[in-house]
Amino acid sequence: YALPTRLAAARLALIHERPYLAAAAFSLQPVPLPGLGTLAVDQWWRLYYDPAFVEAIPTHNLAAVLYHEICHLLPDEHYPPEVARLATDAEINDDIRKEFPNQLPGDPVFPETFGLPAGRLAEFYAAALLEQIEKDQCASPGTSSRQDMKAGASAGHPPMTDSPDQRAPDAAELIKRQVAQDILRIANSSQDRGTLPGHWLRWADVILHPKVDWRRALAAAVRRAVEVAAGSVDYSFIVHPFFFPGRVQPIPQVAVVVDTSGSMS
Repeated sequence: YALPTRLAAARLALIHERPYLAAAAFSLQPVPLPGLGTLAVDQWWRLYYDPAFVEAIPTHNLAAVLYHEICHLLPDEHYPPEVARLATDAEINDDIRKEFPNQLPGDPVFPETFGLPAGRLAEFYAAALLEQIEKDQCASPGTSSRQDMKAGASAGHPPMTDSPDQRAPDAAELIKRQVAQDILRIANSSQDRGTLPGHWLRWADVILHPKVDWRRALAAAVRRAVEVAAGSVDYSFIVHPFFFPGRVQPIPQVAVVVDTSGSMS
């Protein structure tokens, strides 16, 4: 489908303000969906839009909504879909209202919608929302709070389904890396230095320079060592007093080294 003129204008307005999002914005595959009442994206980078909604709001407001939807595609979500949707909505909209004051139409979700503080990450909001759900269910068994939250999260968002024109996961990852590279390139430019929001710089750094989780690395090392000690089936040569083949049981020696100098990242 061709992009409507108003939506194309909103995309250009967004790229003019946020050039590092150009790769993501031009990767969206437009799909008209009358009656949707807003814009929405799915995991295959399809942009669903309601033609009536697109024509009804000013271009700068439409650019803010497009910005919101692109933000959903770039971060990785590791929570139940309904919780992840609301948590990322809270974080994204909290950032957008600082960058695009009073430009989000309708009744957007903010952290205070759930009585949560502003300025936090989606992971914080997701954990808090899950805790609220558990408390509600303990206080009133059979409560529909989770169903209500799921309905709110999925409102205006089409189901994620496969299609012949779907984007492969590796293609989506390449788009993310391209956006991250553009962010760091602009951040290092003398002309644009200091103009990028901090949350985009942090995101780009994580995408391009992932850090090893020391907890996982240590746990894997301990598991390997314990498995070797418990097996007692390794074969080697034993000096007693001559070299004879035999079975040995390696005893692991574990040392934990803590760097306190701050010289290691």
